Amino acid sequence: MATLHNNNDQYNKKLFTFEELMGLQPTDLVKSEVAELVLETIMTDPEYETEFGENVEVSDHLTLCLGKLAPQQLTEKDARICQELIDYLLYLRLPILPTVEVLNLLKTKTVAMFQRGIDVIDRVELFLRFNFLTAGEPIRHFMKMAIQSLRENQEIISPSVTVAQCLTDYNRTIQSSQPRSAVDRLGYINTAPILRKFSSDEQSVAIEIIELYDFLLDLIATQPSLPQAGPVVNNTGIRPRPIVTPRPVTRPITPAYSQEEIYSRYQGSEDERRQIGDRQAQIASTTGRDFSKLADQLYLMIGKPRVDELERYDVIATLRVLAETEKLDDVLREDTRFFKILHDEVVRRGDNDLATDVRVHPTSPKAIQWFLSLVFEGKLQLNENDAARFGLQLGNLLKKAGNDKYANLAYFDMTTGNFRWRK
Repeated sequence: MATLHNNNDQYNKKLFTFEELMGLQPTDLVKSEVAELVLETIMTDPEYETEFGENVEVSDHLTLCLGKLAPQQLTEKDARICQELIDYLLYLRLPILPTVEVLNLLKTKTVAMFQRGIDVIDRVELFLRFNFLTAGEPIRHFMKMAIQSLRENQEIISPSVTVAQCLTDYNRTIQSSQPRSAVDRLGYINTAPILRKFSSDEQSVAIEIIELYDFLLDLIATQPSLPQAGPVVNNTGIRPRPIVTPRPVTRPITPAYSQEEIYSRYQGSEDERRQIGDRQAQIASTTGRDFSKLADQLYLMIGKPRVDELERYDVIATLRVLAETEKLDDVLREDTRFFKILHDEVVRRGDNDLATDVRVHPTSPKAIQWFLSLVFEGKLQLNENDAARFGLQLGNLLKKAGNDKYANLAYFDMTTGNFRWRK
């Protein structure tokens, strides 16, 4: 650990780099000083906010390390800090958690998330956008369940008021057929007898809970689908301090494309699905899903000077078999032929930072995304829309197989009507 030096049992306060976070071992996290510094790094250092949020690999690594710690290894203080870190990692991963876990967080950890500076509305928006485009989740049903989870939340906002009590009183006090505004919420916070003894921090949390509640109500009332999708500039959901003043609810934007139309575009034509499905079944049968055979076949196909339309289906089908068997990332990790193709292309483009990232983390989401883009757009000559669409399908297959690491490779852009790689 380059950033921590034991000197009379004192640790300097320099924050971790991305590489150093990846290098931590369970024995390091036994020390509360280390776990506390990890938590501080991912919460407060702007340089790593976006990087940490984009790299599920870091979260996976830290969660795995923490899961290996035996309770008897930890003092009471160490156990408390480690649990805080485990919880915070869980909050950041909300957009890619299973639905039942998201609902449980809303029912049991909403106050804790806001107190930790997590932008829960942004996290929920990302969850809705991701599941809507990749898993066909019934959005209205989820939002009804999310609203119910908040109404049943027994977390304490102040010593005498729970989330459930606050929302019940809010509904009774501010009755309106129209979407409630930030002014309504602030007026309620300032005048409601039940909240009269709230501190400023408790008022801040109450405002954000009510805002989240109104956001879900407004969304379910105005449309059955999602707010306008698009690139997320900073999707970590991290705020160094709680927000004291309320911000307006982001009103749902009526989408230009229905759920049915987006899903139809996502699936592709009937002929395309048939062609790929037939080849996928044949390839799985002839290779026995053996990684070396699949890798050899893929390398032979993408190594050709020109790949015709039917051969494109073979390449896509082979990648789908690799994804279904959770071996897609092994292409770059275990087979130097594919790693060299990607690394040489990145170097040719002059992106030294990305070349280093690919070399150090060949199975990171960014490296896999670049590899798929190179195969689909560079070798198969697909446009970005189709390339990102197939990339999104592969991410879904991996998620279905139990690997959510590559869940956010691509998205559907409501403004253009095309699938795009997530930058």
